[in-house]
Amino acid sequence: MSTSMRGRQIRWGILGLVVAVTILTLLIILAVAGCQGKTGPAGPAGPAGPAGPAGTVPPATTVAPPAPVVVDLGAAQTAKPGDAVTLKAAVKINDASTVKSYKWTQTAGPKATLSGDTTDTLKATLADAKAVKAELFKGLRAEDRFQVQAINPHALIGAETSTFAVAVTTSSGTYKKTVNVTSTIPYAISTGLANVPKGVPVLLSGKTQTAYNWTMTGPTGTKATLTDTTDRYPSFTPDVVGKYTVTETSSKATIDVYAGTWAGAITGVDAKGRPLTGECSACHNGTIAPDNFKEWKETGHAEIFTQNINDPAGHWAITCAECHTVGYYPGVDNGGFDEAVAAEKWQVPPHGDKGLWENVILKQFPKTAKLANIQCENCHGPNNDSTLHANKTLDAARISIASEVCGSCHGEPLRHGRYQQWEES
Repeated sequence: MSTSMRGRQIRWGILGLVVAVTILTLLIILAVAGCQGKTGPAGPAGPAGPAGPAGTVPPATTVAPPAPVVVDLGAAQTAKPGDAVTLKAAVKINDASTVKSYKWTQTAGPKATLSGDTTDTLKATLADAKAVKAELFKGLRAEDRFQVQAINPHALIGAETSTFAVAVTTSSGTYKKTVNVTSTIPYAISTGLANVPKGVPVLLSGKTQTAYNWTMTGPTGTKATLTDTTDRYPSFTPDVVGKYTVTETSSKATIDVYAGTWAGAITGVDAKGRPLTGECSACHNGTIAPDNFKEWKETGHAEIFTQNINDPAGHWAITCAECHTVGYYPGVDNGGFDEAVAAEKWQVPPHGDKGLWENVILKQFPKTAKLANIQCENCHGPNNDSTLHANKTLDAARISIASEVCGSCHGEPLRHGRYQQWEES
């Protein structure tokens, strides 16, 4: 038999086998289906399985209900002593109640004259300048001697600030609100030094006596005038650098006041990052003049601005400059920190970067850096244009034993109340 014939026989055999298997499979399926019959009713349900884990429930959003009654007195106001100001209570009713009455009172500050205190609109005539000045001295200690009067921040702010409150009574209750009115007086925070910055008001104090008659002479070119010349506490604002002599003619007592401008001292940092004072240390080297910088540079005063600016989590703002820099007094031309900032167009950087002091401010803003931190002049007065500097004398005008040397910064409400705590101790 040939090979091709044998191949055909094998193929036909395989095909026959496949057909046979298929027929047999169909027969089995039909037989099984015939045996099953119709589907019976469902059996009883089995026991329940264990409970699954609890799902995550989103937190409920809590919406605070509106206050039953909201009283709004508007923004704080600024005026002059003796001015009449108007305060209006805007009342929003959320509980369908009705307004029954208004009652205005003054809760702080020199006494004002009130009218319309049982209506929604109060007219308050603020205390005059004499009364505000008397309020200021309630927070100061006037020594029984002739001197420059030291002024702490919380006494000055307290004298200038009058607080008014309104109580609005409705059929559902009484609702209160307060607002401040500031009446500015021509005085400034002072350490009590007789070495003062040009352009900043100076308040003087005399010994207790029955009458006063003050006169003043000043440097060439001054137009400064003395106010309250028959009062125990006269004042003036030095407008040029130089010496001002104030005399109380009844007692023939004199007070010499020296006006200058700010210098600043910081020129760089050492290997430890501490401030250097290149120009000052040329003389203050322990030979020509005492080396007071060696001890100062290790204090917190020497780095208070630096540390805050370099702190990524810090909160330093330009409002901190009044205490953390030299001579910050905007609006006055006396060489202070505010003028250096304006000249170099420096802006307070956003916090988060490190090395801002060493890598940016010292290098790019040297005038600003020179007046940063708390330096010698903060406690001893300005050095530029002063006859008291570099005279080889320890002048009394540059030294104050008043507690306001510390209190001028540490008595700043509401953040730095250590001075007030000390006063109450």
